[in-house]
Amino acid sequence: MNNNIVISADCTCDLPESLVEKYDIKILPFYINYKGTRFKDGDEITSTALVEYLERQDEVIHSSAPGVEEYREYFKRISNNGTRQVIHISIAKKLSIAHKNAIDGSRGMEHIHIVDSGSASHGMGLFTLAAADFANRMNNVESIVKELKNIKGKISCNFILRSTIHLANNRRLNQFISNMLMFFKIKPMIKIDNDELRVNSLYIGNREAYARRFVRHALRAKNHISEDIVFISVGGCSDEIQQIVYDEATKQIPWKKVFVADVSSTCLCNIGAHSIGIMFCKK
Repeated sequence: MNNNIVISADCTCDLPESLVEKYDIKILPFYINYKGTRFKDGDEITSTALVEYLERQDEVIHSSAPGVEEYREYFKRISNNGTRQVIHISIAKKLSIAHKNAIDGSRGMEHIHIVDSGSASHGMGLFTLAAADFANRMNNVESIVKELKNIKGKISCNFILRSTIHLANNRRLNQFISNMLMFFKIKPMIKIDNDELRVNSLYIGNREAYARRFVRHALRAKNHISEDIVFISVGGCSDEIQQIVYDEATKQIPWKKVFVADVSSTCLCNIGAHSIGIMFCKK
């Protein structure tokens, strides 16, 4: 890796520890807030443990980004007090105050470069891996940032949710729309694309059927999808559903690398348990 450039990301990139270590990516945790207690994502709570709390639905569980001063101290630490350049990848700026806090926390630090991924979860993870790859091959920070901006619109981030209650509770989906979807037992496919979260398609029927339809819909433009890597993002769903999505995804496209990986607690408290996603890059 390039010793003069540090690649950093919010924990919402959801990258497995093996990839974080392999590419020496620095990760800043978010927080999970439950019944007046704040837990640091990854260190004090995991998505596996969070599923139990989400199932109770006895109180809104929400995530919060680090504050401005926390970003500032973090940037000082990972840049070795300004002796190294840092490219920090943030979650889509319209999904969280994190991007703004990172910008404000880096004011006066010319060696800190904040890049909006326009995505979240493993979609943001793909963007972060691209940053690490560029840093390994290029020495100029401005050139790396330019390349990242060119691929921002090429990340496809898709989830199918069992319930929209958590998105609505966290004000990321209109409450009326959420109530209607839940009343009619409709499972939505949500897509995060260039900072926007939107409902992209609707499904009814049993889980096995809508899981297959979800994958086929997400991968329908096969000729425009890069076969390099795909993430199957797991949000507390059953092994059976994971296998169905894996089988369908690998049947549709001969991926070079397939990762089945848990989402972070931050992501899970927004999408809810029993959700599953598929993330890839477009050509």
